[in-house]
Amino acid sequence: MRRALDTLYDGAAWLAGLALVGVLLMVLLSIVSRQLHFHVPGTDAYAGYLMAAAGFLALAHTFKRGEHIRVTLLLARLGGGWRRALEIWSLAAGTALAVVLAPVPRRVAVGLGLVVVTALVLLVARAPVDPYFALSLQRWEQGRFIRFHGLAQWIGWFWPYVALVWLLHRLAARE
Repeated sequence: MRRALDTLYDGAAWLAGLALVGVLLMVLLSIVSRQLHFHVPGTDAYAGYLMAAAGFLALAHTFKRGEHIRVTLLLARLGGGWRRALEIWSLAAGTALAVVLAPVPRRVAVGLGLVVVTALVLLVARAPVDPYFALSLQRWEQGRFIRFHGLAQWIGWFWPYVALVWLLHRLAARE
């Protein structure tokens, strides 16, 4: 049974990768069609469907391997039973929150997104300086992250502000 599930998870991960390639193709098609002054209907919708498929198809594989992104400051300090209980509670709370917020109107969801992203930016800004960040900043000032290898650093610093601008744009857009 375990081997069959692992094969299923790996297959779903491959499908998730193909869905991401599909997202790339839809975005490129949209860009090219705008530049060449023709319209391909549905590219935005298909890109959204493919992105959702990629996320959901990759979940089982990611959970199986323990590679999902999460904050483990508290989990690392807890032992066996307590750790498992907190992980189950976190998953249940996240699922409940998703179920409760699923029927929320678009403008309300965008407003909540603005509040959450702003709160996270403020929380990170008030966090104490960590020694690894100081070392990273020193390397940054020496110019080591200017090339492609620093792309993750750039994305990590700018994504919240890009998200805020995008959410504001979505909030101002007409239904």
